[in-house]
Parts: sequence; structure tokens; C-alpha cells
Amino acid sequence: MAISKLLNFKISEQSEVISKSKDFKISEQSEVVITSDLNLAIKFLDEGKIICYPTDTVYGIGCRINFIESVKKIFEIKKRDITKPLSVAIYDLNKAGEFVKLDNNMQKFIKQHLDKPYTFVVPKTDKIADIITANRDVVGVRFINDKRVKALNEKYPIITTSANISNKIYAKNFEEIDEKIKNAVDLVLIGECKYKVPSTIVDLRNFKIIRAFTNSTP
Repeated sequence: MAISKLLNFKISEQSEVISKSKDFKISEQSEVVITSDLNLAIKFLDEGKIICYPTDTVYGIGCRINFIESVKKIFEIKKRDITKPLSVAIYDLNKAGEFVKLDNNMQKFIKQHLDKPYTFVVPKTDKIADIITANRDVVGVRFINDKRVKALNEKYPIITTSANISNKIYAKNFEEIDEKIKNAVDLVLIGECKYKVPSTIVDLRNFKIIRAFTNSTP
């Protein structure tokens, strides 16, 4: 990487880590880092920054859920009404109890569908801020069966919402991410999405499908 670019990189303390990445670039239109370095993406999340990342369904945008100012910024970036909740990606069921309230039937259903691209609507605990759920007592959670996302949310849950301007088409790959989104986040992680459609949403309070997509129905 050119020394001049390294010196101009807005987060100077990241310089040593960045210089060791195998492939990355700094967007010419903004200071966003574009990379396939998963460890760098994790580091950004740990610092409260916002990233775009590939999931099993479509490209997502997220931050750690305990960085509330970053959560607020995601609403701004997406131009999303704050009355519309965001979903949360949790590492696995063992770590879920701190953040959501699952009865036996809910746990059984989730275990049976962990390999599917589902979002489960379940009661939340106080560990999930009200701004994330638009002041509702439930939250959409995903246990994403993708090694990259597992690495991203292993330490702590992250926001997982489609990387698009609200009411605009979702991004199935890196090339389809809106430039306004790319230039507003801190890092874009390059990768492929398996299903290329948003997740199916199941409300586990009544076990009804709220939203279904062709490639992600049972």
C-alpha cells in the first residue's frame, strides 16, 4: 500500500493492522475501508464502528448492539424510520439467554431450523436496547449459519439489517451495495451471499410466518 494512503487513513491507530491485510483498499470517494480481512472487520466492530458484511441471505449492515450511537447512525444511513425495528445476530443458543427469553417450544423450533435463513421474533431482555426494537418487547434474532458472521458476532451480538436505503432493493453482492451506503460506513467486508434473498421471518409467539421468500421457505 502507498505510504501516502496509509498516512491519510482516517483511523491512524489501525495502520499497523491495515498494512498487514492481504487485500484491501480505501475508497476514492470516501475513507471507507474495503477488504476481505475478517479480523479487521472484527476489530472495527469492537471499536464501535459500522460495517457492511455478507450474510447467508443478502448483504447486511451492522455494529455491536452495545454501541447505541452507532445503532442510531445505522437508522440514519438507511434512512429508516425509527419506528421500524432492527434485527440482531446472536452467535448461538448458548449465548442467547442473556439477550432473549426463549421457552422450551421456541428453543426446540430454533434448533430444528438452525440451518435455515430464518429470523425468529422472540421476547427480548433489557440487554437489547429499546431503540433497536422500536420500543417493542420483542426482537428479531438470527443465528446465522455462516462462518464469517459467526466470527463477527462471537464476542457480542451485532445488528443485522439489509445494507440498503429503506424501501430500495437489497444488495445480493458487493457490487449491488448502494454507493451512499458504502460511503457512509467504516468498512465493507467483501464476500458472497448464499441465498441472495432476505430471511424468512417467523414469530415464535404464535409460530406464524410474517415474511417468506422463495429460496428460504421450508
